Amino acid sequence: MQYKVNTSWKYERLGIIKSTVLDSIIEVATPPEFTGGIARIWTPEHLLIGAISSCFMTTFLAAAEKM
Repeated sequence: MQYKVNTSWKYERLGIIKSTVLDSIIEVATPPEFTGGIARIWTPEHLLIGAISSCFMTTFLAAAEKM
């Protein structure tokens, strides 16, 4: 299975992440703690932790369904 994702630069430290099979677009930026970072925008760090925690959640739910 393949999950196709495209990342594009918009301006400054802001980019977008999108997929041809999904309707939503995610803005992503450098965290505000870093020079040139942008507040209140998803960061790679948010996306990484979100991927880990959502993977754990969906795995737990799948296991719970089988019990």
